[in-house]
Amino acid sequence: MNDEKRRALERPPEELDIDDIVWSDPKRVSGQPLFRGSRVPVRALVDYLERGYTVDEFLASFRGIPEEQVHGFLEIAFRELIQPMDRTTEAEALYADSA
Repeated sequence: MNDEKRRALERPPEELDIDDIVWSDPKRVSGQPLFRGSRVPVRALVDYLERGYTVDEFLASFRGIPEEQVHGFLEIAFRELIQPMDRTTEAEALYADSA
């Protein structure tokens, strides 16, 4: 990974952008989202985690993927997917309590 990409990944988690972490090209690996600078599908990480493996085990199997990319992807997934769902659940609970 070049210095520019590494610096992008060193930004605070709230400033990370998915384009710093993931890329896709319809002509590469059937257009699947891949970790930037590799041909490793992001889905491979999700599959590892679903099967109970750790991030360290994933990184050991895919040595070309920097740890910062994996943690950056997980941070973005949490920020973009999980947090909004948590807020919705909290709002629904507050509404139910006031009704």
